[in-house]
Amino acid sequence: SNCFSEVHRSYPTNPWQLKIDFCPNADMKDVIIPTPIPSVLHLDLLRSNKIPDPFFGDNYKKLEWISSCNVTYSTNITFESNTDRAELVFEGIDTYSTVYLNGKEMVVTNNSFVEYRVRVDKSDIR
Repeated sequence: SNCFSEVHRSYPTNPWQLKIDFCPNADMKDVIIPTPIPSVLHLDLLRSNKIPDPFFGDNYKKLEWISSCNVTYSTNITFESNTDRAELVFEGIDTYSTVYLNGKEMVVTNNSFVEYRVRVDKSDIR
């Protein structure tokens, strides 16, 4: 019997958003921003006019608070009708993060240079 199955790679096409859950800058708490993926928090904030250009002058000094924020990126995931399981692949995910799927912890990351893979069964999707 063949233990390999056909691999089909697809990328989430549903829109993503980021939500700032905790931030030392009180004006940023609970801010929600639509964002493309892959993404970088500083660029998302810049694109949405929430911060000045971090590459201009000494603005980067005024934006050091960003590294202390807790941010959630979220989207909806759908399964193709002809499959019962899938693998979520995270390439270049932030150094320290926790990935949840419908409230269930799927993986804890600690290295942005490592690819993380998570097996998901159709029953994990609501």
